[in-house]
Amino acid sequence: MRFFNVPYRLLALAIVTKVMLLACLWIAIVNLPLLQALDDRGISVEAEIVWVGEPYRNWLGRQNNTGGLRQDIVYAFRTEQGELIEGSSNKKKRYAKGLTLGRTFYVTYLPDRPRVYHSDLFKGYAGVGMIKALFILATGTGLIAAYLWVRMPRSWSGPSLRTTVSFGHNEWWDRT
Repeated sequence: MRFFNVPYRLLALAIVTKVMLLACLWIAIVNLPLLQALDDRGISVEAEIVWVGEPYRNWLGRQNNTGGLRQDIVYAFRTEQGELIEGSSNKKKRYAKGLTLGRTFYVTYLPDRPRVYHSDLFKGYAGVGMIKALFILATGTGLIAAYLWVRMPRSWSGPSLRTTVSFGHNEWWDRT
């Protein structure tokens, strides 16, 4: 029994394709200029892990692979002007094993906007590789959506709110 005459698979794949293409556009417009600016005029400094929390169990993310033991970590670095910038991260316990109190790593930040920084360990921006991966996925979902569109019955005139539920023949209904 279907309540509306909407091809849900086609609709879902079309929406997912558009979202992935918008994500590619966002990365190209916002992230790539930031990465380029960090490469051109970024300053690399040493950051340090200043606090490591106790492991705790996350029960909420079991379906999307975020469940299990997790650890909260706080790190900090000083800019050349002496400003202290702190950041935090939440890592899975198995990835946080080497992240101990006092461990140092490098951070590249913009001198005019020190809160915009990049690190391979914690905070990073998506780049060209993510655009390529998302574009490949968007192409796949778009091709499946196009296939479903071509296979739709020609009599379909678009989504409508009229229901396709029929109650059939009922003697009691016909007596009134």
